[in-house]
Amino acid sequence: MGLKAIRRLPILTLVFISIACQSKKDPPSIEQQLVTTVINRTSNKKWFDNAKVGILLHWGLYSVPAWALPSGDYAKLSSESDDEWYKSIPYSEWYYNSMSITRSPTQLYHDSSYGADFDYYEFASEFEKKLSEWHPEDWAALFKSSGARYVIVTAKHHDGFLLWPSNVKRPVDNSRLPILQSDPLDSLARALRNVNIRFGVYYSQSLDWSFSGLPIRSQDELESSYLSDEPYVNYVVGHWNELIERYKPDILWADVPFGGLTGQSSSQLKRVAQGYLERVPEGVINDRLIPDVHRDFLTLEYKVAAGILQEKWETTRGLGFSFGYNRAEKEKHFLTSDDLIRLLVDVVSKNGNLLIGIGPAANGSISDLQIDRLRALGAWLDNNGEAIFGTYPLAQSLASTLDWTNYRYTQNSQAIYIFLMKTPLYKGNTRNIVQIPALSVRHNTELTLLESNEQLTYKIIDDTLKVGIPRNFISSIVPVIRIIK
Repeated sequence: MGLKAIRRLPILTLVFISIACQSKKDPPSIEQQLVTTVINRTSNKKWFDNAKVGILLHWGLYSVPAWALPSGDYAKLSSESDDEWYKSIPYSEWYYNSMSITRSPTQLYHDSSYGADFDYYEFASEFEKKLSEWHPEDWAALFKSSGARYVIVTAKHHDGFLLWPSNVKRPVDNSRLPILQSDPLDSLARALRNVNIRFGVYYSQSLDWSFSGLPIRSQDELESSYLSDEPYVNYVVGHWNELIERYKPDILWADVPFGGLTGQSSSQLKRVAQGYLERVPEGVINDRLIPDVHRDFLTLEYKVAAGILQEKWETTRGLGFSFGYNRAEKEKHFLTSDDLIRLLVDVVSKNGNLLIGIGPAANGSISDLQIDRLRALGAWLDNNGEAIFGTYPLAQSLASTLDWTNYRYTQNSQAIYIFLMKTPLYKGNTRNIVQIPALSVRHNTELTLLESNEQLTYKIIDDTLKVGIPRNFISSIVPVIRIIK
């Protein structure tokens, strides 16, 4: 994943600026055409608003060594000193950079495991050999069972390795950079669409270590390694257009946005977005492709919004500290299944989607630690998905008065859903009473436990909803109360 994205301007500000500068006789600019498309596509992108759960696959050459020091999660560690952060970055997909830093834990691991003279791109022969063991249908079945509605895969990460056989010519040759003969993107897209899961592509834009930029040991070195010269931008644009033409992805998920592009380079990138929206009318684009011109949702990394956001957003994180598969991670480094479910509920209640990072090994196998959590999430959604999929947050005016420590809330046109974030406890044989302040309902409305459809008793006293919870749900993970409107 990329780090510390550039500042973004509100999209509505850009709309007004764009319209104000156009005379009646001037043809609409690319920016205005994009904005118009955004306004007219509102109903087309509802699938993304309703999807709630996605998978982000990091799979590439780094999946062969599959190692990083499990030093902690990005949101906490990125606030530490640059030197320590980059030297001990927990992202295994940053292996190429990490092994390039003198005396880093990854360099020590690499030298002892493969030898100091073993070039990173030599992992390609092992990766392509292992592809014969991969069965994309197994992935599709697993992700379907997890409840995921869309899957995004790293078409190109920061190492510059492409997960498809591209015809786009590099501006600078690199004989060390291998070219795949097979087409994993096509195989994966077909397998996912066969089970009605949407397919998207991740692409690292201004960071590409196959050109230059290593090692990165500080924020200053990171920023100086960004590429934005015209030949390189042409290369990126060629890739985007090729990905759109071949695979018609439902999501363009860009990483490491270009900053300060002008002239032809800027226009080309805007045309990518415009052409994509014409080619894939239901397609959505994150906020890192051309942040100041078009975005369908905001992107957070290992973070959750503090409250309800009016703009659609998505947060992404690995189940452990890394997005890519990391053989050094143990169960103690992973979210528990319960915490994953609570994270999803928290995100959805605030108008977000949860994009879960999954790291397959080079041969396509997915570790039991990851599979167990995906299956637990799917089992919970089988019983409670009604309160997640196709829902939206409570109105801000109401939500601001509610208890957000013990509960989360969603709704649809038929019901309000209350998630009990702390499982109710009993004292002796006393029936447990859940008290939800500032939420009044009609005295004759129906309250049920969503998982069992069991009707609940309740009272309303002093604007507090008091609900009796049956004993058999003492151990249920995040029970959900459904209130019929």
